[in-house]
Amino acid sequence: MTQERVYVDLPAVDYLTTTTYYQETFKYLRSLAFSISDGDRAEGRVMQYAGDSGVGYFAGSAMQSGTEHFMVRTSGAFAHDYAMLTHEATAGIRAAKASRVDVQVSVVIGAGDARLAEVGVQLQEGKFGAHRRRGQRMKVNVIRGEDGFDTIYIGTRSSPRFIRIYCKEVAGVRYVRFEVEFKEDLAKQAWNGVRLHGSASLGPLLRAELDSLPLGFVNALGGVYEATGEAEGQRLRAAYGDATWEKQLRWTRKQVAPTLEKLLASPAREEVCKLLRDLLENY
Repeated sequence: MTQERVYVDLPAVDYLTTTTYYQETFKYLRSLAFSISDGDRAEGRVMQYAGDSGVGYFAGSAMQSGTEHFMVRTSGAFAHDYAMLTHEATAGIRAAKASRVDVQVSVVIGAGDARLAEVGVQLQEGKFGAHRRRGQRMKVNVIRGEDGFDTIYIGTRSSPRFIRIYCKEVAGVRYVRFEVEFKEDLAKQAWNGVRLHGSASLGPLLRAELDSLPLGFVNALGGVYEATGEAEGQRLRAAYGDATWEKQLRWTRKQVAPTLEKLLASPAREEVCKLLRDLLENY
């Protein structure tokens, strides 16, 4: 069994899903994953996608509206290694996009420091104060682990930004991890940072997220803040405000979707699919 690897005191990518409609781009991304794998591959399936899987990755395809769509999904330390390869080889992946990027930093803790529930409840009850950037209460969920390892969730899983803080043990060593899951436009921005600046983009990204949380809460997480480095960063923001985005989506579903359905059932189907692909790839 392969021993899990953990990047310690070093901001790292922990999950990266890259997608494309272009087969050559997919082959290139898959070759990057294969180049750092242990070579032990098997047939795998993720949702409707079928392809190859190994420790820390999956690479496959599925049909979407009559067109083949490709995906490479990576996790754990493998995701960080894969992400750094995409930084070194940006020319071959211009037609790809990221649908999800998780960035984390892990620090070693003592044997009795795995309980996060108390500090999580204090955050939940607003005892550390309001959100430093927005001046408002956050949605906080605290999970008390039966194994002694607690988890704090900040935000909602369906939103473009979701924070997890939890403890884990690998090979007898305990860590506390601060992790942010980016999706949609925020995932695109996070991956663009990696592609342009590599691992140097990750510390400022996490530091900006920690800067938005109450100072007392951040201090209670031990050396997490210090492990992000000294470079300041800007907190990622979606292209549109949530209210505007939701309103536009409702209008699209009501006004545009019915027309698209009619066109997809007409002789113009291929032209419509091409138009939609162009919009997805170039946005």
